[in-house]
Amino acid sequence: MTEELKCRWCNAGANVVAHGAKARWILDNAKNLELSKLVSCSRCGILFFVGGFSASELEKMYSGYRGIDYLKRRRRWEPWYTRRINDAIGGSAEVIEHRRGHLAELLKKALGEGAKSPTAVLDFGGDVGQFIPEIETIQRRAVFEVSGLDPIRGLRTIGDWAEAGLFEPDLIMICHVLEHVTEPRQLIESAARVLTRNGLLYIEVPLDAPMGISKAFAGSGYRRYTAWLCRHPRFFVLADLISLLSKRFIGRPVVGSVIKQSEHINYFSGLAIQGVVSELGFSLIAESVYSPSTRVPVLDMDAVGLLFKRN
Repeated sequence: MTEELKCRWCNAGANVVAHGAKARWILDNAKNLELSKLVSCSRCGILFFVGGFSASELEKMYSGYRGIDYLKRRRRWEPWYTRRINDAIGGSAEVIEHRRGHLAELLKKALGEGAKSPTAVLDFGGDVGQFIPEIETIQRRAVFEVSGLDPIRGLRTIGDWAEAGLFEPDLIMICHVLEHVTEPRQLIESAARVLTRNGLLYIEVPLDAPMGISKAFAGSGYRRYTAWLCRHPRFFVLADLISLLSKRFIGRPVVGSVIKQSEHINYFSGLAIQGVVSELGFSLIAESVYSPSTRVPVLDMDAVGLLFKRN
């Protein structure tokens, strides 16, 4: 009997496009034989991995995120993951300034479309609040963050949606979060419930979806190959390197690659974001594709930022 798959973003049907496996650095046992499925939605077109991570796996991924122990743990199975790459992704001063400036420009454009300049900003998953732009009208700033990190001085930490509602945000930022969570639609629905009327919602996601995956990756032969890689983790590392290089220089995975489930479990397009968020009662008022500029060529990728107004 064929398994019926449903899109976690738009609830339409979905189809398997590749067999894969979890990144070895996330697992308690590097020889874990659990396989993943990368599926594609027939309606909105997003790609996502079926199944999430266990509590211990999530702890490994996000405990001390981008810190020294994280770097050591990851480099054991991804030797090419250097400190320079880690720091660039983690948010160098240049990247922080670039991302803040990009959002500030979109907000300026929105004012020309009749939007009101925000006064209370909530950054969901916003680390310590460093990406909230410096705009004169903003009087209150908060981060919805459960990592336990101390926010920038003057910012408030919020831990649940009930508290977020009391904060009454008129701008909610959800930047580089949707690609990590198993229930992205529910996240937007929760944000919609606490955002003030005519408030603004800013969503930013990387445009890093794997492209050009051949039908062979969804076949039983590739499933057996992936299972073999899981039993031999050192060969998994080699297949992972082939995946990285082929994606960078050819634009698609080649035979011998492994489809790896890592921190990003969802892959969105701007069109997919717009479709569902509009259904949830928002109007798109500004959109921009740009590069967050990591200055690490092998990792450089575009991101799309979409600014919505609640109807």
